[in-house]
Amino acid sequence: MKLSVYVHGHEVASLEDLNSFTSRLSYHDDVEQDDFVSLTMPVRREPWDWDDQLHPIFQMNLPEGYLLQVLQEQFGPHIGGSPMNLLSVVGRNMIGRIQIAPPGAVLNEPAKPVDVAALLQGDNSAEAFAELVREHATSGVSGVVPKFLDTEKLTGLGNHKEETLFTHRHIIKGSSQHLPFVSLNEHLSMQVAAKVLPTAKTEISRDGQALVVDRFDVDDDGQPLWGMEDFCALLGMRPANKYETTWERIARAVRDHVPADRRMEVNQHLATVVLLTYALRNADCHAKNVALRYTSRRDVEATPVYDMLTKAAYGQ
Repeated sequence: MKLSVYVHGHEVASLEDLNSFTSRLSYHDDVEQDDFVSLTMPVRREPWDWDDQLHPIFQMNLPEGYLLQVLQEQFGPHIGGSPMNLLSVVGRNMIGRIQIAPPGAVLNEPAKPVDVAALLQGDNSAEAFAELVREHATSGVSGVVPKFLDTEKLTGLGNHKEETLFTHRHIIKGSSQHLPFVSLNEHLSMQVAAKVLPTAKTEISRDGQALVVDRFDVDDDGQPLWGMEDFCALLGMRPANKYETTWERIARAVRDHVPADRRMEVNQHLATVVLLTYALRNADCHAKNVALRYTSRRDVEATPVYDMLTKAAYGQ
């Protein structure tokens, strides 16, 4: 299979699987240096080969858990269930500035909108939210708690007219039967984090079961602005190995990818994340929950805090 790779809507590279164990990213001619796909793969003439089914930057947004199960059920019989095949389905709706699609495919098909106001007031039980996830299964958001990207539908809110506004401003998360009220847990933990660090804004539903998180990779109009890479991708790790690293390795990645004049600020941010994680007893802190964002190599910075919660509420 061969896919086209886009940065801010401009095709910059092709992605292909050479065999079951190697994938290749090849930049097109005359691509600008700032239109790199990953901090780990600058623009160059030679292709970037990776000894895995996908490069880490592409593995980063592949779905996990329930969403992966839904995608395999819906699309597996038609296209197969390999990572490359799944990427061809979710690649147009991912976090960050890159999109992946089959050659010639329409890049910006409107996704099914979500009435965010109704979501915050309605039934978000595990069963109801599972059905909502099924309706929006082609969003590329990783994680084992059911969640997806929305294209916000606002109807009759405040000064807005009765109309549908298609944006890409939120990530919507549900709760889990194994972790009751994990959305409320995250909302409260994020409020604590916001006292000491830039933190993604969250809003909790009335029943405490659904969380609406403002995306921090888009501009005020909901258009992709920032590239984003978590430290799983930056360290060349599979998402399944997200716990198998150290803060020392993360600090080395900061040294490798963050400009010297920004390095101290990023290191201070990450050091505060470590202390916050300890204070909140966030046993789920791993390499996918800390990340860098950028518009070029000159402005790489730490992302606002996200996915912060306390595991102390659930005992052992």
